[in-house]
Amino acid sequence: PAIRKQRQERLLRSDEAVAVLNYEAMRNSSTNLMADLLAWRADSLIVDEAHLIRNTETALYKHVEKLVGTDTYCGACHREVACLLRQDYDERGKKKGPAVKVPCPHCGWKKGQAVEGITYERKIDEYLATKSIQNVAFLTGTPILNAPEELYAIFHLARPDLFPRLDLFRKTFTYADAAGHRYFTAKGLENLREMIKPLYLARRKSEVT
Repeated sequence: PAIRKQRQERLLRSDEAVAVLNYEAMRNSSTNLMADLLAWRADSLIVDEAHLIRNTETALYKHVEKLVGTDTYCGACHREVACLLRQDYDERGKKKGPAVKVPCPHCGWKKGQAVEGITYERKIDEYLATKSIQNVAFLTGTPILNAPEELYAIFHLARPDLFPRLDLFRKTFTYADAAGHRYFTAKGLENLREMIKPLYLARRKSEVT
């Protein structure tokens, strides 16, 4: 623990550094480790073995969600804030009710409110300019599609502006059978492929060996 603390302190003092963490360290980490990583404000994050994220309820998803949070800048006055959207969890790590919108302490703006003169294109540009981590990449050599929600979890972390909510993802791209299992519709899958073309790169095993 003492060595780890020294490394975390050295990381916070570094303007340029690479931090490599395994998932076990993240699962067993104290709140201090996450706080230090957030305070360090890395500009890039690479998540290997991305298939382990699975869905939005896993511990790994929640750790990555905190690191790539996009709620650290006000959409109206563009000043840095601590939080614009607060989600509470119970002792088992389950979400307690819906997320609560927190007003900007500088101008009172709340997430989701219209901002005069802001076009959709400008909102996307500002999102990309002010997101907490500029570059987010997910890597895996394992097929991840057991359920559409598994793709949503990864795409939401990478581009929450394009995939903001699970219910919208389900409504737009999937349907449910009589047992409640979800599958992609033909049209939904076609549209999704077009949306993720600039974000997704796949290689066959024969192409990389």
